[in-house]
Amino acid sequence: MSADVQRLTVNIPASTKAALDRVVEHETVTTTEALRRLVALGDLVYGTVCGDGELVVRRRGTDDLERLRII
Repeated sequence: MSADVQRLTVNIPASTKAALDRVVEHETVTTTEALRRLVALGDLVYGTVCGDGELVVRRRGTDDLERLRII
């Protein structure tokens, strides 16, 4: 394990495990990668809520931009 990777042991409820399992199945990734992705997405949402509450997103397969307000 490299110096920038740390092992973490946590207890999670069944609903959190189900969320991880959905990402694992849908994206065909490991549980570790699913956790990384969900944490990154949660961090983005958290930072947005703490900031101005708005995100600009592009719909997949298009050049259409949409502004989302997260409250």
